[in-house]
Amino acid sequence: MTVTNGGMKLGLFLLLVCVGIVFVGGLYFQSSLVEQRIKVEVEVQSEIIELKEAVYELNKQLNLLQLQINQHQSSSNDQFTNEPLNTNYTTKQHTVMKRQNGDTDTTLEVLRGRDGRDGRDGLTGPMGITGPPGPKGDTGPAGKNGSSGLDGIAGLPGLKGDIGPAGQDGLSGLNGTIGPPGPKGDTGAAGPKGEGVGGVVYVRWGHNSCPSTGAQQVYSGRAGGSDYATKGGGSNPQCLPLDPNYLTTVSGTLGAATIHGAEYERTDVLVANSQDTDVVCAVCYVPTRNVVYMLPAKYTCPTGWTREYYGYLMSARYNHYRSTFSCIDNSFTAAPNSSTDLNGYLFYPVEGVCGSLPCPPYDETSELTCAICTK
Repeated sequence: MTVTNGGMKLGLFLLLVCVGIVFVGGLYFQSSLVEQRIKVEVEVQSEIIELKEAVYELNKQLNLLQLQINQHQSSSNDQFTNEPLNTNYTTKQHTVMKRQNGDTDTTLEVLRGRDGRDGRDGLTGPMGITGPPGPKGDTGPAGKNGSSGLDGIAGLPGLKGDIGPAGQDGLSGLNGTIGPPGPKGDTGAAGPKGEGVGGVVYVRWGHNSCPSTGAQQVYSGRAGGSDYATKGGGSNPQCLPLDPNYLTTVSGTLGAATIHGAEYERTDVLVANSQDTDVVCAVCYVPTRNVVYMLPAKYTCPTGWTREYYGYLMSARYNHYRSTFSCIDNSFTAAPNSSTDLNGYLFYPVEGVCGSLPCPPYDETSELTCAICTK
């Protein structure tokens, strides 16, 4: 998955905003705690001041009460003496006092005596009221540096800078994996006809012309091969043309390989009057097809194939020297005036043998068929 540069910047910005919100929330919470603490301290100080004022008033009342008690005691002492006060003191100061005697007010002249001895120290009075603030003192020495504060909230991104110069080309990347095949394209126009030669060639055994399947006849002739009773020669039949060409010739025979004409054997049960007749053939060319195949034991071709011809599967007799299997056309066309039994290369019908072959579907009393198929 590919993350763009813009997506990374946006994610970083959102992260910084979240951190800033948490930090501001922490500062706000801390500030609230400080304000509450200051508020509580102010309330406590106010209550202390109120208590001090109450104590002051109480002490003031106590002092007045003590003064009244003292005056009352002094007045009581004067009621128990009618003697004039000692006037032997050298001071001439006197005090005029009024003494209440029943309902009559008597004015007495009292001379001032000597000063008495100092009394004992009185009780400590109550704390006075806090006075006004004193004058501003001198500036104290500079305090120690405080600890570093918390980091501030990151600022917003700056403006986009100018585009820098183009960088150098990077190294080539690795080759990617091969993708799946694309859809099949439209069929193109047919190209010009080539100069080469294609097609297939086959031999139609038992007939002297080619079928009307688009096949072209190259030539027609007689079937021939090695004599059934000789060891040498070839095992496969040949379609011999009727106009042979010779090169160097010598008189007499060389005792070399020999080739004979071919005859049908045991075929009267298939085609009347075909016994011992000579076998004809034709070489056919199909330019529009590329494969030819002889299908044994069937006289039809698979779907999509063209049947050139069909007939019977034939070869050498079981006790003769071997030859190849050939597909003989079902018409059993024979060369004219060729019923004389001269033997040579012999074509016998082929029958299946039960045991090694499954029966059914095979039947050892029936002659096997064949078909020549092209595609």
